Amino acid sequence: MVIVLGLNGTDASLIYPTTGVTLTNFDEPDKVSCMIDELYDTLDGKITPNPVGKCYPHESTTVPTTTSTEPTTVSITTPFTTPTPLLRILFINDFTSNYLNNYLTKAKQTVKSRTSNSIKCPGGVRPEAGSEFDFTNDVIQGVDSSIDLEIYYNGDDRPISPSPLTRDTFPSGTEFKNVVCLDDDPQSSDLNSLVGIIEQFDFDIIVLLSAASQSEFNSAFPIPHTDATVITVGLRGASAFNAYPDTSTVIDNFNDPSIIQCMIETANRNRNTNENIRPVVECGAQSRPMMSILFINDFTTDFVGEDEDSARKIVTGKCPGGMYPEAGQEFNFTVDVINGISQDIDLMLMFDEYTGGNSGIGSGIIAREDFAHGATNILRDGCLNSHLPSDLMSFAPSIDVFADVLVLFTTESLSQPLQFSDHYFRKVIVVGLNGADSSRAYPDSSISIADFSHPEVISCMIDSFWDGKKPADCIPPPRPPITIQFINDFTSDFVGVDSTRKASQISSSHGYGKCPGGVYPLAGQEYNYTVDIVNGIRADVNIQLMFFEYSGGISAFIDNTLYNREDFAIRANDQLKNACFDDPQPSDILDFSQFSLRFVTADILVLFTTENLSEPLPYLSSNFRRILVVGLNGADNSRAYPGS
Repeated sequence: MVIVLGLNGTDASLIYPTTGVTLTNFDEPDKVSCMIDELYDTLDGKITPNPVGKCYPHESTTVPTTTSTEPTTVSITTPFTTPTPLLRILFINDFTSNYLNNYLTKAKQTVKSRTSNSIKCPGGVRPEAGSEFDFTNDVIQGVDSSIDLEIYYNGDDRPISPSPLTRDTFPSGTEFKNVVCLDDDPQSSDLNSLVGIIEQFDFDIIVLLSAASQSEFNSAFPIPHTDATVITVGLRGASAFNAYPDTSTVIDNFNDPSIIQCMIETANRNRNTNENIRPVVECGAQSRPMMSILFINDFTTDFVGEDEDSARKIVTGKCPGGMYPEAGQEFNFTVDVINGISQDIDLMLMFDEYTGGNSGIGSGIIAREDFAHGATNILRDGCLNSHLPSDLMSFAPSIDVFADVLVLFTTESLSQPLQFSDHYFRKVIVVGLNGADSSRAYPDSSISIADFSHPEVISCMIDSFWDGKKPADCIPPPRPPITIQFINDFTSDFVGVDSTRKASQISSSHGYGKCPGGVYPLAGQEYNYTVDIVNGIRADVNIQLMFFEYSGGISAFIDNTLYNREDFAIRANDQLKNACFDDPQPSDILDFSQFSLRFVTADILVLFTTENLSEPLPYLSSNFRRILVVGLNGADNSRAYPGS
């Protein structure tokens, strides 16, 4: 328990309402003894102590008069209570690393504040903190003078001042005097801990200047256990709009304190009159910052191609280099992404077509509604004069613009974050084209796409930065892998049994020496065709592959080893790719399915065969969800498997 005896008029009742009193003299020590007794008697916790209420009650004295026999009761108010100020207001400055730059002017440097003479700062001076502190003072001094302020202040990691200040004592009554002098490097913002401190006090209005992240605002606000009106002033693009849409504003500089003064006066009016005026609207405050976004499209040769065959010449109009449809599709997809961003966000857009090399960004600011029309038809059609391979590691340092978000389209799979010349972007979203995967470099804000069919996913990722959510939550969960069993027909019905390919043949190109059974070119072509099929499956489809070379007979062990897309072509040795194996036998696909294939399960069976099947193979319908039959040498299996 704590008993506080305020001297020289100090009032401690705000923080200690049941144990804090103001002494005007030392005449009644018995009442303090009474308070100690009261606390002792209630230590068991069964009764909530109220020492002030018991030991300092309001007293009444009966005073006789000469004109009446009736006693007159005169109320005498004890000197140990003080009137409650009209407006208890807490100002909180952000001196965290979220706001302050990571440098300070060292100890011996002499600095001058605009409200003070030269002063030496033993630790170091934070210029931005000084500007913020002076702005806070300007706000306080400008609030309507008819409002009696009881001011509390918090800055850096110091506790909230226990004794209130007035307008006159604010600058000099703080620990900072007229210049903000900090000894240690600033720490990162921790609003949740700050809220825990605030909840211990009883304020009418809280004015918080903060550069906290959106996710931190969403986690800490609204403050759960306070009746105070919370006015938040976002610094460096921060915003608590989601928690306090009527009392949150953002500022880019400290030039105009009048808006915050107006919001305080409006909030005070609401508290005194039970009106419901929105301070943000009443005072013309900017409720949310604009979001600047730089979109960089990949128009390099790695995506759009480089030879004349990949560029269609324009029939009407001149296109010196050639028209690249993929570039036009990528740009139109970017337009769809922008159109899908939440309409609540005020956007400032920039765009660059990266054609290789490391040229700088030349885009100006484009409004949302002008973006699609602002690009020329040449750009929209993908008409390029010259372009080079992608080299993002050398390109990134040449980017010389600032933006809140960078949306980078690329065919490169980044293994480490890009190094920009400075902290130019608060967030980076990487869109991998043709299945490029940059999740190692940007695990929480990268996505791999195989086509331009879902712009809403990228739009959602941009919205998430605004709402403080995780961009990864916008990405649909990956579909389970699809298993595919390939059966190649290496039977004598397809590859032949020509005796000229027998054991004496040597695969000279690979130096493997003698081939015991023979080399069969058709089998090699069939296998390579299978590899091309795998490579052509959409990059965003998760596939696991099995392969078996059926060379005839009725029974054989089928290896069920699973391979991913990248390993499939590599897994076959050169002997298989050159189709070097023992003598093939005639095909008997019916017996093969009954004695071997029936023990294999997969989502899809891709069966190459020279046989003409008149009815579906038995026993396989429960083993495979889909069966695709590829007829070789003109074999027709449409009767057995119509449509597949």
